[in-house]
Amino acid sequence: MISRKEFLTHGLLAFGRELAAGINADSRPAPEAELQGGLLFYSSRCFGRTGGCFSCIEHCPKEAITMSLGAGITVDAASCDGCGECAGYCPTEPKAIELNSRQDV
Repeated sequence: MISRKEFLTHGLLAFGRELAAGINADSRPAPEAELQGGLLFYSSRCFGRTGGCFSCIEHCPKEAITMSLGAGITVDAASCDGCGECAGYCPTEPKAIELNSRQDV
């Protein structure tokens, strides 16, 4: 059995580690980008994974973007013309959707 003091101490230490990891998140290497319909998509940056954002879906003129809770957005490559309208409305910084200007992805 664990005492309340030990429980709180372990909880605070775990919270501190998570907080420090969040502060240092900007110094971590960029997450792997996934190419979808002419766009680079960074799922780890997308607020849509938790149902908190629909900006890209609402602003896609081709309706090429769908949402899956927990996974984020999916771009239909056949419908997407790569206009980048969705990327312009992405509220995350850095953006979860970027135009594919890289040739190595």
